[in-house]
Amino acid sequence: MEKNEQKKLVCWLRQVLPKFDRRVLAVANERQARGKRAGAIAWRGLVDMGASAGAVDLLIPGMTPKGGFGGVAIEMKRLEGGAWRPGQRGWLLYWAAIGWASWLCCGETEARARIMGLGYE
Repeated sequence: MEKNEQKKLVCWLRQVLPKFDRRVLAVANERQARGKRAGAIAWRGLVDMGASAGAVDLLIPGMTPKGGFGGVAIEMKRLEGGAWRPGQRGWLLYWAAIGWASWLCCGETEARARIMGLGYE
């Protein structure tokens, strides 16, 4: 599941790059539907609180050792069967346009590799 990959990534970040422990922000933007009507009501409540369809899963402000980026925005997908949802590409393009590294990552391993590619050792 996507959320398990995200949990593994956050755990790794906290162990390997502890200075970002308090900067890793999970965007609580998932629909937890327990039936169509209940899910729609819950989603409307989240939208009223600022949720936006397609928003990325993780934001890490200031995560750039070599400069050049304002932070990192990550959309997590599970290893197999993860697909783009409406609005996700637009959000990643937005973050890139304002100077952030923004990625769609299939699994925790890919996300780790991209983070390490920023110059962390």
